[in-house]
Amino acid sequence: MSQTPTAYEAMMFRCTSCENQTFSLMVHPDCDVEIAVHTNEHGDVLIEAGGNTFTADLMFMNQFATCARCGEQKAWEYYYPETVNANAS
Repeated sequence: MSQTPTAYEAMMFRCTSCENQTFSLMVHPDCDVEIAVHTNEHGDVLIEAGGNTFTADLMFMNQFATCARCGEQKAWEYYYPETVNANAS
């Protein structure tokens, strides 16, 4: 089994407890499927597992992601600072 990262950057999500955007996935220790996390050009979090790719949504994050800074679970919210700042003018 290859060594995989344990913390990933989420540009479109942030922790409601500490406002961190780095997360870890809760994966069963016996899982032998390689998991990769990437972002696309829109900042969406893409999860690759077992040859399938999907876009993480808020429900996924609150079920399977923990904050890498404070360890909170089920504490994620959507976060799009570029969109908010673009409309502020």
